[in-house]
Amino acid sequence: MGALDAEAKQYLGKKEAFADAFNFLIYNGEQVIDPDSLSEMDTSQLALPYGNNARLPVQKYRDILKIWEAMTDGNRIYVILGAELQGKVHYAMPVKDGLYDMIGYSKQVEENRKSLSKNSSDADDAEIISEDGVLRIKLTSEEFLLGFRKEDRLIPIITAVIYVGAEPWTGPRCLFDMMDIDDERIKPFLNNYKLNIISAADMAEGDFEKFHTDLGLAMQIIKHQKDDADKIIEGTNHRRIDRDAAFFLKKAANQDL
Repeated sequence: MGALDAEAKQYLGKKEAFADAFNFLIYNGEQVIDPDSLSEMDTSQLALPYGNNARLPVQKYRDILKIWEAMTDGNRIYVILGAELQGKVHYAMPVKDGLYDMIGYSKQVEENRKSLSKNSSDADDAEIISEDGVLRIKLTSEEFLLGFRKEDRLIPIITAVIYVGAEPWTGPRCLFDMMDIDDERIKPFLNNYKLNIISAADMAEGDFEKFHTDLGLAMQIIKHQKDDADKIIEGTNHRRIDRDAAFFLKKAANQDL
């Protein structure tokens, strides 16, 4: 990870900046995700080998991973939000992000199986019974073997690629972009994985105003670092800037703030 990537990771690890990024991505800047509703998650994941010839699973690490707990129409919802920081274009990013997401879902299924195995019994129905004051779940034979019931649900995972390179993103934006498909009839049978990209270089000028933290300023400087970044920096002289944001901005603009 380069110096700019590292500073971006440090700054975006803060709840306020992280929430700001996802409010921009999902809600076009509307303040829906409250920073206080975010909790840290373990960024390490057990993965199959990626890009090497190893025969054993290897440990992969997300850049940033948080879980969002919110109330919607009186119902509590959970969404896992992951961010991958890129200083350079990654031409296999749909595969990389898709792998992370599927590992995340697989981990949920495994944790569900472990939970059920502690409080279940093999049966022909799925009713909940009480035994000496302890709740035990009766499962069908299929549910007992799989460790996942018909009514069980996964927590959604949304991964954002936060690209802090100065040039526009020229890499694939979905899995189909990495394929040459001559026969259009097979497309409906392929699963396309779409990237969620926040790219400073690809933003319109009005987009920077949709941020509510110094992240918007950082993205604006990254986009204009080769032309009028100096003028943007001058406009911050009388503005209080978060310390981690200042280091991020310094790397983005190659200047002292």
